[in-house]
Amino acid sequence: MITRLVGASGRALCVVTLIVLPGLLIPGVPDDSAQFATLIALFAGVLTVIEYTSPTPVMVEFRDAPPYNKVRYIMLATLLGLLTLALMSTRGTAVLPFDLYAVAQTFGVWLDVPYSPVRLMTGMLPDTISPASFALMQACAGLAFAASCVMLAIVVLYFRVLGWPNRKVAFNVHTNLPMFDPTCGGDVVVRLRRGARINLLVGLTVPFIIPACLQIFGAFFNATGFTNLQTLVWLVALWAFLPLNLCLRGLVMGKLVQLVEAKRRQRYSEIQEDGLLA
Repeated sequence: MITRLVGASGRALCVVTLIVLPGLLIPGVPDDSAQFATLIALFAGVLTVIEYTSPTPVMVEFRDAPPYNKVRYIMLATLLGLLTLALMSTRGTAVLPFDLYAVAQTFGVWLDVPYSPVRLMTGMLPDTISPASFALMQACAGLAFAASCVMLAIVVLYFRVLGWPNRKVAFNVHTNLPMFDPTCGGDVVVRLRRGARINLLVGLTVPFIIPACLQIFGAFFNATGFTNLQTLVWLVALWAFLPLNLCLRGLVMGKLVQLVEAKRRQRYSEIQEDGLLA
């Protein structure tokens, strides 16, 4: 129990640090935004402790199948870190030996083509937005989208080389998919395969859907909201991370389908051999 509590506390600390760090590093963030981020961080930290100290998970998927959740954390941290460092360079507080914001601007210009997710992100901005704020959104969206594509390719290659999940260790569907009930009618393989396809489909369309939704509910996102750099960082980071997370989940569920089918074939073969021996 003590070991589990220590591990959960360490994870909670990492979550809290990830949430509050952009507001602390980016100059000029209003105090109320920093306080709101701190409140969200504390809430997320408490949930993390509760989730990882319980004997069985409630919401966190693949808790007992590392390094899935660590990879997701690293991906979100990478997106937030890149965007934060890029915006820090615009305020004269760069910590890198090169201008990351200039690199982000290059990606933004390259990827801001008709019907691209970056074009949709810049297109949903109000007409009253200033040219400087437009350039910030274009650069951040281009950098985040390029980074998410690269990370997805690296993660897929990593899981394939690693052979996740490890076949030498038993994989429990109930503890790793707490929201999935294998006894709730239908074939498990069919439901998992359908879930994998839905996650992949939604993941590929989310970068196009989110800007459209923001434009539809544009009354809640006026021009003043994009002058807050902390809001801009989180908006763009989540826009890039959600499809990345859904695609990864779909690929992982497809991998589970292969494992279940392989286990079934092995079991059927054992039954047939026992029948022949009998």
